[in-house]
Parts: sequence; structure tokens; C-alpha cells
Amino acid sequence: MSMLEKNLVAMRWGATAERIRKAVPPMGYRAVIGSDGTATFAREGDSSRRVEWLGRTSMPRAAAEAMVASLDARDVNGMGLGIGTGFEWAAFARKLGRHQAIFVWEPDAGMARLALEVCDLSRLLAAGKIVLFVGEDLGEQLKAFLRENAGYEGPTLLHPLPTLMAEERRVLLGQAEPALQAALMEQQLLTEQAARALADAYEKGATDAKVGMWLGAAHGFERPWQREAVAGALTMDAHDQTSLRARMMLMAQHRPSVVVSDVFAGQLLPVELLPAGVRVETFLTADATPTVTAIRANDHVIVQSEYQRAFLREQGVAETAIELRRPVVKAAARVGFGFSVALVGDLPAADAKTLGVELPTHVALYEAAKALIVEDPFAVTPGRLGDLLRRVQHRAGIEIKDEHTRDTLGRMLKRVLAPTFTAVGFARLLHEGGVPLTLIGTGWEQAGIARATLRPWPATEDATGTLAGVAVVAGVHWADVLGPLVMAVPAYGLPLLSVDAANEAFAQVVKPGQFVAAAKALLADGAKRDTLAAQARQALGIF
Repeated sequence: MSMLEKNLVAMRWGATAERIRKAVPPMGYRAVIGSDGTATFAREGDSSRRVEWLGRTSMPRAAAEAMVASLDARDVNGMGLGIGTGFEWAAFARKLGRHQAIFVWEPDAGMARLALEVCDLSRLLAAGKIVLFVGEDLGEQLKAFLRENAGYEGPTLLHPLPTLMAEERRVLLGQAEPALQAALMEQQLLTEQAARALADAYEKGATDAKVGMWLGAAHGFERPWQREAVAGALTMDAHDQTSLRARMMLMAQHRPSVVVSDVFAGQLLPVELLPAGVRVETFLTADATPTVTAIRANDHVIVQSEYQRAFLREQGVAETAIELRRPVVKAAARVGFGFSVALVGDLPAADAKTLGVELPTHVALYEAAKALIVEDPFAVTPGRLGDLLRRVQHRAGIEIKDEHTRDTLGRMLKRVLAPTFTAVGFARLLHEGGVPLTLIGTGWEQAGIARATLRPWPATEDATGTLAGVAVVAGVHWADVLGPLVMAVPAYGLPLLSVDAANEAFAQVVKPGQFVAAAKALLADGAKRDTLAAQARQALGIF
């Protein structure tokens, strides 16, 4: 099977597949090997002998990440303008959350055919992560797709490929914007119809059915406590997305008397549409910060820690509506006498070359940002990134006047530089203070600490080998301290150390200036480590 046919067979939207299959490629293009060794297409330009590459790049695979680096996936579905080589949208799809998809529109079906002959998008097309449209009638295609695929939220952002010429960009934006508006109006109408159908369905009364809904990924029941929570429940199709309309249609179809979720019902459904007798069971994970949006008298909240129960009571949730259900954690042997402090996390690659930082002014801004974060990792928090951006400009002696450059640097700070260099600065601070380190996860080589022990994530539930020789697990913020080892760390008898006051129920919290001293003190005091580890187990419900 050719690459083209493999992609077409994988498409869940058959109308596009038929158009591409019948399309004739643009004249003059011939199969060639790009400068990165990837198969692609090229032709000689009409007015010169200059080579025109498919997607305007001779490096389709190597350049893909950089091509979409400035496109912000946010937390919604978007519409990509122009298929390029296809590799760009494969790279963009890696940015998407489990509940997201990227719609891609290529007006020229022949160009789409060329891209699908060289780029394997079959897995993403089959999974519905990429939805491709071709032809001039985007609005009608998009409305038809939304009518036939209830699980999808329509695209609300436009993502023109950076390789588009100015006139191409203007034309595509001019055609795509009204198409998106029309599609969103269609989606609103369909959602209103689903709401009426849900209200009408419950007039017949509730059934004994139980429905499980997880925010962002209704089918993502991966942890044991999640599987237990939805045992015997109906869930959404594993290949579908989880739009509000799809949730209401599922409810109307089965009229469940019980809804199980990981967030409060108001974030999943219009609760005013549910009869009073429908019971909502909300399971909050041990590392979730509960946000009370809409709790009705019949709702039931299941928490895994005393900390969460106390928090909900403070928010006005009735004691009778809260159940403390401690998680069952696999018994773990103590890891023995520890001698190092462990930092845990996956650090994004943050070197200038990987990020495509090349212009002298951009390099100066990059180096200033890196230095500021590493020098004072405790000062970098999500709420202070705007101030950090101003300090970066001051340190580099450069005022950013271009809005695009400012936005690009802001996103780079938030997504890459701050997460990576906060951890790097934190590790160096401990190292320079004479604290032995074990660095668990990926990307820690960027810290440049030759004497640190580097370890990958545990391959199984047994983390004994990964945590061997560790006495304390430390981090600046909540996710750093707990992260994927939220249950494992206290279960193995290890204390947690942090500077984030939100962690007080789980960890020893100290001021930034006392952090190195506190780490050293814990390394030397086994009795205190045992006490703190026991407190963490109690707070997390681990016995």
C-alpha cells in the first residue's frame, strides 16, 4: 500500500479522502530527496529556474518543529491553513491535549495529495487528531462534519502556516474566518437541540444506568482508582472527542441516575438540565486542587485526603456531601538509608539551537532570560512572567517593540525556559551548597552537574531501584514535589521538601533562603525524615 493510500484509508472523514483520491497534482512537481534526507516534491519556478519545494522547505521533517513553534495550541481546537508538507501538522499535533484536534484546510486538493504521498499522517488521521478538508467550500464541509461528528468542538483559532506568502495568507484568512463563524453558529444550534433533547428525555424518568465522564478525556480511565470509580458505567467512545453536545447526547440516550466524573458537574453539563434525583459522584485525585463551581444537594464528592475534605468544607460544601475514600497503594519496602536529595521532572530541551534562536538580538534576550532564571529560580512563578519579561529586556539592553517577538518570547518563557531553567537553577543551588543529588526524569543533563546521579522514570510500579539512595524528594512547586510519584514517594518512606505554602499538608515547607540548609538538615536527621514521611502518608491517605 502506498503512503497516499495508507493516509486516505485512515481518514475518518470520507468526503475528503474521495476528493484527494480524484485530484490531479499541480504540474511540474517531481519526486526528490530533500536536504534533510526526506522524500518530498519540487519543481522549477514559472518565472525563474529557482526551485519551488513542496511546503516551501527543502527540509520537510527537520524544519517541521520550528515551522509551528510560534503557533499556540491553547486549550481549544484550531484550524490550520495550508497543508505544507504534512510534517508541520504532525509536529503541531504533539502539542495538543488529549481532548484536542487540529482541523487543516488545504484549498488545492492536488497539493494535499502530494503531501500525503510523502508524510505518514495515518495514525493521527485515524485517531481523529488531524481532520483534513480540501476544496473551496470549507464552510459547508465544516458544518457537515460537525453535524456528523458530535464529539468535536469546532475550531475557534486560525493557524496559518508561517511559510505562506503574504497574499496567500490574506486570501486564506479572508475565506476561513466566515467559514469558522458559520460553523460555530451551526455548533451552537446543534448544542441547543441536544439540550432540548436531554430535557425531553428525562421527562420519561431516569434509568438505573451510570455514566462516566472525565473532563477532556472521557475514555481516559487509566489509573486503578479511575477504573474502580467507573466500574459498570457507560463511557464515551474511545475514538470520539468529548464536546458538551456529545455529553448531553449520551445523557439523553441513557438517562442515567448516576453520573461519575473527576470535576464538578457544572464543568461538564448544564446542571439545570439534570433532574434533582440524578446523583453526581465527583472523584478528586490526591493531587487535584478542587474548584467548587456547582454542587447540588444530591451531589456527592469523594476525596482522597483530609486536606481536600477540609478545603471543601471551607468552601461551604456540606459535611454530608463529602466522603473520604483513601486510595489503596501497593505496599512498598523502605528504600533504606538515603544519602541524596532527589529532584523529579521532565525538562523540555531549552538550548538556543533547538528553539531556533539565531538572530543576535534574540540570542541576547535568550541568554538574559536563562541567566535570570538560573540565578533566582524561586522568583519565577506563573503569575510573575510578565515582570520577568521586563527584566529580561533590561538585562539584555534591548527593548522589544515588535509584538510578534514579544509574544513569541513570552510563550517561550512560559513553556520552555521557565520550567527548564527553574529546575536547572534549583539543582545548581543545591549542588553548590554541597548537597548530593539524584535527578529523576529526562532533560536533567542540561543542569551540567557531572557528579549528580541521573535516572529515568521507573519502568514498573516498583520504584525501589529509582529511589535507591534517596533520602529526600524536593521541589519548588506542587508539581515538582509530587508529580507522577505523588503516591510512591511517601509510600517508600521518603519526606517531601518544598517552598510552596500550598504543600503544607504534604511536605515540609521552608523559605527559599533556608532551602539548602533544610535539605542538609534532613539528610542528617533520619528521625525527622521518618516523621515527615509519616505525615505525608497520613495526608495522602497512604498506610
